[in-house]
Amino acid sequence: MRPSAIGLFFTLFFTACHAQEIRVSGADGTGELVFSDGANGSYKSLFYKNHKGKRFDIFDSGLEFNYIEGSDFYLSPDKTHFFVNFSEIGSIEDGISPANESREYICAFVRMSDGCVVHVDSAGVCGGEWKGSGEWIGADGFSIGNLDANQTTAKKIYFKYLSGFKDASISSSPKVLKYLPEGTAFDNLLACDPVSPRSQKSYEKLLKLLRRDGDSIDVKKIIKAMGKRRI
Repeated sequence: MRPSAIGLFFTLFFTACHAQEIRVSGADGTGELVFSDGANGSYKSLFYKNHKGKRFDIFDSGLEFNYIEGSDFYLSPDKTHFFVNFSEIGSIEDGISPANESREYICAFVRMSDGCVVHVDSAGVCGGEWKGSGEWIGADGFSIGNLDANQTTAKKIYFKYLSGFKDASISSSPKVLKYLPEGTAFDNLLACDPVSPRSQKSYEKLLKLLRRDGDSIDVKKIIKAMGKRRI
């Protein structure tokens, strides 16, 4: 018996959807990055899933990620970090038309053991390549050094948020996005700096600021991450 037209349609549909999801694993026993919602090297979603199956949406929405499946360019030779090339759409005023589309190209480095976006950069750095086991050399020939040296923490974000330094120059919703590394989401903070005895106090202070500003979504994320540690 021939399959019905409807059955054939759904078969092709689910096959296509499955083909659009690409998974990249790091070293043995670590998590994986998942590219989805796209094809032919361009994807609108990139998230991290750890070895326990927990998902972290480490990047903000509205981004476009470039990845060529099967290329050995992105993952460091020691498989500890992954180079992410992405862009975000903005608008510029030219005095003639109301708004023209502009595209800013950025790159980030994700630690494959926990999904933390440890470094975000642009320009010549993004045109570099891996050297040795896991050193990134920019297009100018200079190394950016220890990728993990300046990763985001709850303490850093709390003090930035408290200072309100970027309030007048950057608009974002929720407000906390202003103080996170460019292109990243709140989940990235939780991936980089999980709630622990060391970070507990900083998260409690940040929680109060988020509640003050009505950021109920990120408040719930912190409370869930605190679990039994919650006071």
